[in-house]
Amino acid sequence: MGRSAEVSETRKFESHLNYDFIDGPARSYKQGELRVVLPETLAGEVGNTGQELDQSSKERTLKLPIQDTIFGVLKLLPNPDLVKEIIVSNLSEEQSFVPELFGQPAAHALEPARLVLPMAVQPSEFSKAVVDGWAKFVWLGHPLETHLFRYATLLEPVSQSDSNATDFEKFALYTVQMFFLASENTFKEFIEKAPLSAVTVAQILKRVCDDAPIHDSTHIRHCIERTERFAIPAAQKNLLTHIKKSTENDDVHDIAVKLLVFIGTDEQLASLATKSLDLSGEPLAPDYLSRLGRVSSLESLNLSQSTLTREGTGFLKDLPNLRRLNLANTRIMSSSLNPIRGAQHLEELDLSGTSVNESILGILPKISTLKWVDVTYTDLPNVEDLRAALPGCKVVG
Repeated sequence: MGRSAEVSETRKFESHLNYDFIDGPARSYKQGELRVVLPETLAGEVGNTGQELDQSSKERTLKLPIQDTIFGVLKLLPNPDLVKEIIVSNLSEEQSFVPELFGQPAAHALEPARLVLPMAVQPSEFSKAVVDGWAKFVWLGHPLETHLFRYATLLEPVSQSDSNATDFEKFALYTVQMFFLASENTFKEFIEKAPLSAVTVAQILKRVCDDAPIHDSTHIRHCIERTERFAIPAAQKNLLTHIKKSTENDDVHDIAVKLLVFIGTDEQLASLATKSLDLSGEPLAPDYLSRLGRVSSLESLNLSQSTLTREGTGFLKDLPNLRRLNLANTRIMSSSLNPIRGAQHLEELDLSGTSVNESILGILPKISTLKWVDVTYTDLPNVEDLRAALPGCKVVG
């Protein structure tokens, strides 16, 4: 970061008797808005030199140039101001609160602005640890995109070194080692070898930057632009190949369709012949559902126990061939069914465990093709009224 003028304003550590996660006395050093807290034994080595460090200087007497490492590496973050406090702890690596990534100590993000690092972190690992902490913050805040990243890694081979890694570990590995630290050639090789994983990571980072500009950076935008230009066409082609070669309703086919809804073109989605799709229990977002409406071939759609909301059903009007629709245990209400009013082919409708009430008496009779409806555990006060309104339809409830 190289702000030597700022560094020179603060020439001493502040002393603290105790500090969170540090066993015993601690000291803190501040540069600009960033505070670094160290155990006193380590802080003493730094403070007693009487020198202030920046990227352009080279420490002559310090055994562990911790300041240079901490303040210099923050340029790798999307925005250095994202981190306000770093605690270099003297607790052992075995402490349960310190997670590890591929056997290396990693940052523990207690909150977006604060990282805790074990003292064992070496300078060469520090940048990785800091960005790992940021990656965890991103991962937890974007459930739909990270869920699709999981699917992407299922369709693409992984190297032996990360074959046993968790989904987050893979995401952090790709984010840190490829999007942040890789050379142009290495990044190009990555998006050629794993275009689906690259695209889903890029879409997560793009959403993060669009939602909160503080995360934005020229470097991230460059990686996103490269991915969109080169990896998306390859990823789309791979997904269409998976769909063509697989049998409908097997895992590969379903995963490929779900990913194509996320990154495919309108023409590609409209060309699908997929008749059945199971999105039960999955995180969903309005823009994803809107794109799902392009798959007009769908005859059976399961959205049960998903994050579908009462405002999120508008896309159903674009699925004229639906015969079976499962909305069980979602947050829909009676008004959520307006998009299927007058549906021409719908035969089965599961509304169990939802908040629909007597208002459906003015909606469901408009669907003349209904043969089966489940209203178990709903707010409908009298099931017999619905049975009377739907002669010839089996009403469960």
